[in-house]
Amino acid sequence: MFDSILYIFPALALGIGLLLFFVGRAKRNNKLIFVGLGFIVCLIMVESPDFIQGFIQGFRDEYNG
Repeated sequence: MFDSILYIFPALALGIGLLLFFVGRAKRNNKLIFVGLGFIVCLIMVESPDFIQGFIQGFRDEYNG
């Protein structure tokens, strides 16, 4: 159950970021556009270390066989 919660928060942050970005573009409001991009950049900064570590660990496990 705890694993499913960990997948909800990044999806929620991505959804909010995209929603703010597209609403800002439709209303031509630069502040909303950049807040939406900020949500997406923060999501990338939080999730990328886990992604890189998982990629390296998976590659190492396959290489050492």
